[in-house]
Formats: sequence, structure tokens, C-alpha cells
Amino acid sequence: MIRSVIAFAATSALLASCSSDQANGPVPTASAPAASVAVQCPGAGTVQSTTAPFGPRGHQQAEVYLPACYDADPSRRYPVVYLLHGASADQTQWRDVGITAAADQLIAAGQLAPIVIVMPDGGPAMPNSLSKDLVDGLIPWAERTYHVAGDAADRAVGGISRGGRVALEAAAARPRMFAAVGGHSPAVDHGEDALATHLGKVSGAIRLDAGRSDSLRAGMERFAEKARSAGADVQVVIAPGAHDRAYWRSQDAAYLHFYADRWAGSRPPSTSAGTPPG
Repeated sequence: MIRSVIAFAATSALLASCSSDQANGPVPTASAPAASVAVQCPGAGTVQSTTAPFGPRGHQQAEVYLPACYDADPSRRYPVVYLLHGASADQTQWRDVGITAAADQLIAAGQLAPIVIVMPDGGPAMPNSLSKDLVDGLIPWAERTYHVAGDAADRAVGGISRGGRVALEAAAARPRMFAAVGGHSPAVDHGEDALATHLGKVSGAIRLDAGRSDSLRAGMERFAEKARSAGADVQVVIAPGAHDRAYWRSQDAAYLHFYADRWAGSRPPSTSAGTPPG
């Protein structure tokens, strides 16, 4: 049950990062056209706090960002991105690093299609097994509960650190399920050759990024080369920063542009009834 709806306000508080930052109505099952960039959607969106079928017992919470125009047309289906937090963080991490504020700004400026962002709590460990929760539990739940498109062309997934690893695991397991996949400072620095090879089957684009001084950077770059060798469409971005919230906060707009550039919702709306995940 949705416990509360909180009007979004950008927060400047610096909470613990993926480890810590101390050092530094019923919804129809058929999918209607997804909202395009041309849709007027001024104002601030809202963030709902809710429970969701994702994560270990005691951690099945989520925050869901809804654009300001979400209720204007109940038949509209919005592109959706599932964003996973890092280890020792929770569902508030993405809002804390400013992703919802960035969405408001880009949507109001007409630079981003109105979107829904689902940010679940995976518990402090964020284990790889949560990739199954994502594809079998969270995504079907979101498509039943919210006005989100059911097409793979309007669905993306990404995560920070351990959450980035889980996002990549989900894409490898269901290679036709996402139009875009993001590993943001992903924890793939311990010889995940099999995962990199499996990403060769992923139909969507993959972005791997890290701060220049991030200790996980070198492992991520090796991982990217293996994935490319397997046939994956991988872009690697290195920017100033470390493995902390300041870095992820600096990349919010870039992340959203990466996802939206590959969504059908950024182009003229589709009339598809939905693409089965696969």
C-alpha cells in the first residue's frame, strides 16, 4: 500500500553513499502511447513512498517519481527507468543525489520526456539475486500500479555501484527487456568475465561510467572491453570525481539523457500494445 505522497523538494543533505560519504486507480493492462518530449509538463513532480516486491524482508520500500503532468491524461503511458542504489544505502539515495530534481528541470525545459522513476530498497547488501526480483517482481508490479509503458522500448534500468552490478545482471538475464542499461560506478572489478560475455546478447545500449579517481574505474574499463568483445553496445564515460555522492550528483542530467535518448518515448509516440520481456 502506498503510505504517503510527498511533494518533491530538492534535498541538499549528503547522506551515506553506497558505503558511506563520511570521507568526502486500476491501470489497464494494454500499453497506450508513451509520452513524448513534446508533451507540456511544467511544474515539480511528486515522489511517492510505497512498498514494493523487491528486496529482503524488512526492506521492501520504494520511492516512485511521477512527473507533474502524471494525472493529466489517465490513458497516457510514460517511459520508466528503474534505478537501484548502492550497498549500505537505501531507496532514498537516488533522490538524495538529485535525480528527481534533474528530471523536473529537464522535463520543464522540454529536454526530457515526462517519465516515471522507480527507486526500490534492495537492502544494505544489494545482492546479485535481486536481478530476479527486478524482472519477476518489481517491473510487473510497477506496470500494474502506475501509468508506465509496457514496451521494452520505453523501459530502462540502472544502478549505482552494487546496484549497477544488479542492473547489468538483470539485462544479461533478460537481454530484450531494456532499451538502455546503466552501470554507474559499477562494482564489476572482481573478474566478472561471464557477466561481461552475457551482455553481448543485450539489445539495448549500455553505459558504464566512473569518476576518474574511483578505485573501481580500472576494473570497470576491463569489464567494458570484455563486453564489447562479446558484441555489447557499451559506452564508457570517465569524468572528474570519486566513488561518492558528489560524483553521482554531477552526472544526473547525463544519466537521464542517456536513458531518454534510447526510449521510444523520446520519439513520436508508439501505438504498440507492449513488447513481451525477453
